[in-house]
Amino acid sequence: MGKNAFVSKYLNKTYHLPNFVTASPHFKDYFLKEIEIVKSDDGKWGVEYEGGKRPVEFDYDTFFEAYYDIEHRCDSCIWFSDDIAHEVFGVSEDGKGECDSGNSNIADIFFGRKVKAGYRMISRHQGDYQVLNLVSEYEDWLAKHERINEGSFTVNNIVEVFDWLNTHPDFWIEKRMGDRFSWVTDAGITSIWARPVKVDPETHCALESYDPGYYYKPFVNEWWVEGGLHVLNDEDEDNYCTCHYHDIALDDAGSTYDEALVSFAKNVWLQSQGRLSEGNQIEESKT
Repeated sequence: MGKNAFVSKYLNKTYHLPNFVTASPHFKDYFLKEIEIVKSDDGKWGVEYEGGKRPVEFDYDTFFEAYYDIEHRCDSCIWFSDDIAHEVFGVSEDGKGECDSGNSNIADIFFGRKVKAGYRMISRHQGDYQVLNLVSEYEDWLAKHERINEGSFTVNNIVEVFDWLNTHPDFWIEKRMGDRFSWVTDAGITSIWARPVKVDPETHCALESYDPGYYYKPFVNEWWVEGGLHVLNDEDEDNYCTCHYHDIALDDAGSTYDEALVSFAKNVWLQSQGRLSEGNQIEESKT
């Protein structure tokens, strides 16, 4: 779809997302064409294209014939009404049944015809479902963020701190997949550089292998963690949020990897609070 992406009817809605997501030059590419399966008064089935650009042709004898014929369209999503869901899948009027997800009266995942040992899954989505998935992931992170405070950054809380940092929106990266785009929302840790380092116990500077005294000077081992948030302001729109910068104010160290990672995560939190001092940086060798 690229720059000529279909402008969905959902594009002008307000979504609970970080500003950098909606400001992306590719945001419109997250909306898909919407094809709706409909039924005529005489019991035939057809497909209606968004915007009514084509007349509906009732060419199918069953719902499943229509669904299977159009499900392969990767730039589109399939929708059908609650009434059709009731009729085809036998959902009870209160929405309770084998296809109920608990998110609404009627779920968007259904079990269709039985095939061999199981059932084939049928799904319906509207044109903004990819954006709604991002909303869900962002709200999940906000819930984690609500539970985080300055006292949370201890090794004892490494699981919670890791998850908070790994899914932190400031580390989200936008990826191109052919003509489509997607956000990587759960790989913040992979953008961070970490390594064990020999450190001079007096100067706290790294001992590098090219130092003549590298193999006999006294040292202690530390883990160093370095990294930075994603880059937002690239002039080239194709590189928007595709990489991270190195923010030395976030860098930190610890006697173990866990300690270093927790300290780095705390710096991220302090920076977001406007409270990060400039005195925490680890120091490279001055040789």
